[in-house]
Amino acid sequence: MKQLTIMVVDDDPDDIDLFKDALFEVDDSCRLVVANDGRDALQQLTDNGIGPDIIFLDFNMPFMDGKLCLTALKEDPLLRDVPVVMHSTTFPEEDMAFCKALGAKIFIKQVGYANMIQELSNILSEIRSRERFL
Repeated sequence: MKQLTIMVVDDDPDDIDLFKDALFEVDDSCRLVVANDGRDALQQLTDNGIGPDIIFLDFNMPFMDGKLCLTALKEDPLLRDVPVVMHSTTFPEEDMAFCKALGAKIFIKQVGYANMIQELSNILSEIRSRERFL
């Protein structure tokens, strides 16, 4: 089983710590790459040649929010096929529709540690099952 590379893009250090703890409880073999906003994520993805298996993208961030970052990801031929999970405490309906139209796969409302573990478990299981058929 190959090591999954997971990128989380979030400006809140507490949310990153929660994500990291939940991720490593679900699968401690994952490689986690952290970006602090959309600009940082795009720079890391292009400059460092990071090829994540999935990107968890916060919707509300300064400098470049999740909507703008998702747009840039889906316009890049090398990144457009990377699955993106949008996460936030709130999702306005029109923004959710916009992100779905761009190709965001899943939306997670951040409502606690147990919920994060369940969501990550489901998402990583789906990625692993696809990996078996490639």
